[in-house]
Amino acid sequence: MFRLSTTVVMTLVYEDGTALSSSFSSTTKHDVKIKNLAVLANQRCYLIPGSLVTENEIRAKILELIGKPEETKIICNCKEFLIGLWQLLNLTAEHAWPLPCFNIQDPCIATWLLNPEQPPSSFKSMCSTAGIQWQNDDDTWLSCFKSTPLLMKNLERNLVSLNQWSLFTEIEMRLVPILACMEMRAINIDVSVFLKFSDILKCKLSKLEERIHKEVGHSFSINSHMQLRHVLYDELKLDQRLPSKAKIGKTNVAQVKSTSEASLNQLIDVHPLPSLVLEYRQLQKLKSTYVDGMLSCVHDGTLRTHWDQTAAATGRLTSARPNIQAVPKTAITITDYQVNYVIGAKSLPEAKINVREPFISQKGFSLLSADFQQIELRILAHLSEDSSLLSTFWQPNASDVFIALTGKWQGKDVDSVTYADREQTKRIVYSVMYGVGKDKLADYLKVKPDAAKCLRSSFLAQFPAIEKYTKKCQDFAKEFGYTETICARRRYFPHINSSSHILRAQAQRQAVNFCVQGSAADICKLAMLSVEEALKEHNEINCRLLFQIHDELIWEVKEDQVQQARALIQEAMENMKSLCGKFCNLQVPLAVRLSSGSSWANLALLDHLSDLPRKSAAANIDCD
Repeated sequence: MFRLSTTVVMTLVYEDGTALSSSFSSTTKHDVKIKNLAVLANQRCYLIPGSLVTENEIRAKILELIGKPEETKIICNCKEFLIGLWQLLNLTAEHAWPLPCFNIQDPCIATWLLNPEQPPSSFKSMCSTAGIQWQNDDDTWLSCFKSTPLLMKNLERNLVSLNQWSLFTEIEMRLVPILACMEMRAINIDVSVFLKFSDILKCKLSKLEERIHKEVGHSFSINSHMQLRHVLYDELKLDQRLPSKAKIGKTNVAQVKSTSEASLNQLIDVHPLPSLVLEYRQLQKLKSTYVDGMLSCVHDGTLRTHWDQTAAATGRLTSARPNIQAVPKTAITITDYQVNYVIGAKSLPEAKINVREPFISQKGFSLLSADFQQIELRILAHLSEDSSLLSTFWQPNASDVFIALTGKWQGKDVDSVTYADREQTKRIVYSVMYGVGKDKLADYLKVKPDAAKCLRSSFLAQFPAIEKYTKKCQDFAKEFGYTETICARRRYFPHINSSSHILRAQAQRQAVNFCVQGSAADICKLAMLSVEEALKEHNEINCRLLFQIHDELIWEVKEDQVQQARALIQEAMENMKSLCGKFCNLQVPLAVRLSSGSSWANLALLDHLSDLPRKSAAANIDCD
């Protein structure tokens, strides 16, 4: 079809005169009609009309070209390209998923790896990152298209020099076809459940509004910060009832008293209004974003989301329109929401709302979840090489690591560790990883700041290598301006040596957190690749990846194949050598918790954690 060439450049040209190779808006081009498939080979540009692409001979040649490992395909916005091409060829995600897709290079992803804080916004910005001075006055898609080979050559040289070429080719680019398939797959939604939740929340919000206005003595707009500020501080003067040393924070811009969540929490003990406003805000957010907002994205009883590979500097995948990853995990109980109920009843009616409940499997299928357990803590143990922490993960029957850590730290037998003890340890561990200050930790632990500082110091004394590692990360960032993950992903910290204490402290926290969170993101991406490869080898298993919630992957699998899929997935995700052996030798085991069910809110554990202690903290807790 084309003259033999080791490198070809491909893009889609649309009816509106734009091309995917030079489209950098946050919205996709799925709804714009494709006019041509453009191919650049041996410095010649071929335009194939979209109507001809579907002809059998041309269709076969295109799919053969994409599947050839010996030919490099340079494609800007590759995920969108694959989705558009597959739709042009009338291929569903299930038809496209097994098709070979090899040796593809996306300059957008390469640019993001080199400059993760600023994903590419134009062809010119990619050239700038690649060290090319784009001085061409002709910035049409064709001009950019013809310059793509030079751009990719420079990007490749830069990635190789930074030891990131394997990260680009072995992880990020192999992930693109998987994300394209995920984006094309529809998730079944039980619309009636969303509608029921919406009605309940509407009634509850109405009753809360009445109570708020009754407490104040008149109506006002609860959502207006100006009106709420006037009620709190001018009418009720609640800030004047605080202890003498307590002060309400001010807004950054106008420098007026804040109505933020933190400020309202300060006032909870002096008047009923702040807690009512906080509850109102929580339920309004739940209704507008996770109930009504999700409903607006549902079409014909199904929902699709969009996956962004280059939005997060940490390397995490992000979901948008709608954001599936932000859907709350826990249920909330709503009471006193009905307008009419039986007078004299012993208890008020209540309803449980879990906004994951409407996400369901199709008939004859089950949802199957695989969730890495304490992945970031395991990464911290590996990176810090703390012998005491490492040994905790290798203990026989160490199902709940936070209970084991608490026992070591406090010198208790695991059977005597309480739920409160476990939660305290968990909070302290994550405060270390995320660089949380003593004041915020004190809020979490419900103790005074000095007590929180003492608790953290006591914990770090038991696991000394953790503190040494955090200092090592910060010192490295100060000297070189960046830190790295286990797969050589980099993040740069321009403010690490700033004269501003606030900017410097933030950069120091990010330098440590990135190593841990970014490495966890690397492992989760490797897990996606490993499982998909295993499923291709066992194509008799009807199993499709629906979405990724950071440390958790969720598939839809035929009901009678759940156990087969479960065994395959667990082996792929827990096998450290095959999972990440190309990049590092992990010093900790990886543990995955699997569960399944017909609704995302009601997944039952498939593996029985028989080694969990039966007393106190060990009963009915989430091991994350």
